[in-house]
Amino acid sequence: MTSERSGMTTESSWTKVVVGLMLSVMGLGTVALGAIGVVAVASNDGASNGATGAARVEVHLTEFAVDLVPASVPPGDVTFVVMNHGSVDHNFAIPSLGLRTPNIKPGESATLTARDLSEGEVVVVCEVAGHEAAGMKSTLNVTGSAMSTEDGGSQSQMSSMSWQQMDAMMEAVAKKFPAKTSGTGNSELGYTTTSDGYKVFDLVAKVIQWEVEPGKFVDGWSYNGQIPAPIIRVNIGDKVRINLKNELSESTSLHLHGIRVPNASDGVDPYTQAPIKPGETFTYEFVAREPSWLTVTVTLNPRWSWC
Repeated sequence: MTSERSGMTTESSWTKVVVGLMLSVMGLGTVALGAIGVVAVASNDGASNGATGAARVEVHLTEFAVDLVPASVPPGDVTFVVMNHGSVDHNFAIPSLGLRTPNIKPGESATLTARDLSEGEVVVVCEVAGHEAAGMKSTLNVTGSAMSTEDGGSQSQMSSMSWQQMDAMMEAVAKKFPAKTSGTGNSELGYTTTSDGYKVFDLVAKVIQWEVEPGKFVDGWSYNGQIPAPIIRVNIGDKVRINLKNELSESTSLHLHGIRVPNASDGVDPYTQAPIKPGETFTYEFVAREPSWLTVTVTLNPRWSWC
């Protein structure tokens, strides 16, 4: 059963993959909204520089893969040299050890040392929202049969990738896109007009099966079944009403950061509104007074920032 609430907005999200809203100027006197989601991961004090005598593993991050060179090492200390070959921020984490790098920008690198690894499998991931689910997960095998460069293993076997190999890997990833996948995103959202002059836009926050590459589906946090979310386009002076229905399994809200709105429609729960609980609907109202650029932020759950 849906309850309608108006005047205050909500923000709470433990989301696993991406949703959000963005607003850009589209010509003189025109405003547009859309959506995408991001997450920030803090660095961990366990991250350290390389250790003397440690086995060395190169980690190549792309959209969306974690490649380990080599994928097997002997027990003991291991230094990971992490390189981001992708086009967005990534990080490298070993959840079982509580170790992680800060987010690494495209083209940059970082190092992380794990101490005294014992034999077994060590799962490594990218913790940026949705990236693990999209495929950024790998396993390092720690085994006594693996040779380190210290034990006479060849450098090419153990740690290096030639520039020709790297170019080939990047070209193979690039040629996958634009890939033909199901679903739509960033379509312009239609509206109705009320007798009192409001343009009314209906949004539904829900999880969908999102095809991130041909044949590969993950849970996607969407607006109206779209990732990125639909565009909301209005003109200067328009009265805008956005009805947000929450069909997620947790509370949510919408903060139109960068848009001049009444405080009651600012969407910063728990301060200007209560969270929109699952099954509820909340209404935001404002007048588009000037060309604007918007981001949307979630405040209640510090792991998430939608923009």
